[in-house]
Amino acid sequence: SSSPGGDLLSTAAGPLTHYNSQCQDARRRCYSSLDIWCGATFTVSPFGEEVEMLRKLWAKGGRGRQEGPDQETLPMGFRLTRIEAIDVPASDRQAFYNLVEQMDSRRSSGAIPGPFNPVYPGGDRTGEKAAVFAQLRARFLPRDKLQNQNIMLALHGCSHEVSDSVCRDGFAVVPYRDEPWFGRGLYLTTYAEYACRYATGEFKEQRNPPNSAGEHVLIAAFVAPGMVYPVSRKPDYTRPSNLTSSSKLKDRALQPQFNSHYAFVSAAHNYECMDGARDGTVMDYDELVCE
Repeated sequence: SSSPGGDLLSTAAGPLTHYNSQCQDARRRCYSSLDIWCGATFTVSPFGEEVEMLRKLWAKGGRGRQEGPDQETLPMGFRLTRIEAIDVPASDRQAFYNLVEQMDSRRSSGAIPGPFNPVYPGGDRTGEKAAVFAQLRARFLPRDKLQNQNIMLALHGCSHEVSDSVCRDGFAVVPYRDEPWFGRGLYLTTYAEYACRYATGEFKEQRNPPNSAGEHVLIAAFVAPGMVYPVSRKPDYTRPSNLTSSSKLKDRALQPQFNSHYAFVSAAHNYECMDGARDGTVMDYDELVCE
């Protein structure tokens, strides 16, 4: 949680604490949880800073960063009904803290000196990758004692069953039934609307059922993206001018020396990566792929 009167979010705020944007059936829970926001009934609490961060992330989460008619409603009609904090074992939290500290130390050491990412394979002649990374960097939270490692808030849309599993056992990269677009890893987004569409199962043959209250669920988590590889049409597509062609990263391991991939995608082109960040274009959605 935030320090009294302070503006910076501590790295000990609970990076592995998951929040649900919708409520779940209490009968299926086997983990500790606490409602920290429920519409107009919200009152000041130790989670006030996190609640406001999540509400702001939600409000600006429409396609192309569009805002809805009010802070809780997205342009496509998805409405934020609840925010629920999930308590996780201290050992899991400590494992995350240790990983963040190790990554921070590595980026500050002689092995990979300074805060800069490794050289991009294939280069960045157009400057697109630098522009994509600059937009991601704008999503980073203020650092507290960390020198070079960044923390951000991201969302994962899934079924209630998967949400229960994640809240109980933590995130895990599992075998895919299809070929993941931008590499193998855990997929998240900073666009609430995009996460909601995955939560409903819109992109699957069979939709995800809501709970008894008609609600679907998102998971929000603090993420340490580490060394980020920004995806661009060149050199990451064999046919970059064919806007519906697949990325060369598809179903591949993450790029060597990088901990995550980050891409902007176009709804009009089968959610493939689109260039334009260097020209200031506001993209439809984004995808963050973490190891």
